[in-house]
Amino acid sequence: MKDLALAILCVFLLILINIFFIPVHSSHPDNNILADIVVTPLHLAPEWYFLPFYTVLRIFPDKIGGMLITVLTLILVLDVSDDGESDDAD
Repeated sequence: MKDLALAILCVFLLILINIFFIPVHSSHPDNNILADIVVTPLHLAPEWYFLPFYTVLRIFPDKIGGMLITVLTLILVLDVSDDGESDDAD
């Protein structure tokens, strides 16, 4: 029992040393690239539900124009205004 406890303690100690002192070995190499706020990596893509808006914003060189088209698209798609007509037969 004493040998088992010592073996578990040694493995636990090795794991802690790996986590706290040499974390580079247990992480992905892309995590070591320095961040640059000017350059966006090409492999980044938004989730599928943001993809149309992301594409519109990338098409228009002007940010205001892209936002205007995006907002107009949302207004047209999500138009839930009542035209005054009622489906009730009463």
